[in-house]
Amino acid sequence: MKKYYRVKVGYGKNEFISIQENELEKAIYAFETNVKAKFDNGVVRGQDIIAITPDYHKALGCNNAEYEFNSYDWAELAQSGLKKPLLETYKLASMRVDYLIEHKQENLIGKNVEIPELDIKSELDIKKVVEKSLTINKNHLCQDFQKQNKS
Repeated sequence: MKKYYRVKVGYGKNEFISIQENELEKAIYAFETNVKAKFDNGVVRGQDIIAITPDYHKALGCNNAEYEFNSYDWAELAQSGLKKPLLETYKLASMRVDYLIEHKQENLIGKNVEIPELDIKSELDIKKVVEKSLTINKNHLCQDFQKQNKS
């Protein structure tokens, strides 16, 4: 299944660029760092990105971006099992981008390189990695605080 996402650059219904999963890391990086990004369907400045969301319209085969989902559409999306994989892919891409930025390896963003530290197979693994990341960040903050107070 191809996964599509919307890079929103305005508040109108059609003010977005549709990207595929392979461009998601690049979009997240542009959003987080305010750099320009070039996609298959257009170019955008990171500072202009309002949000990055799953493109549920394409997931359900609806090509009309102006069509507003009703309760039946949302129910179909929930029953189809499409929503969870789209969100998990986004979470993983976001964690990959954050990891690569933190480790000064921005040149690997969007290149689909293996990151053994983020070998995630399930939502449970995502939660474990997030908790580990929070613990590591907390420890770094505590160490920084202790260093500052020793001075």
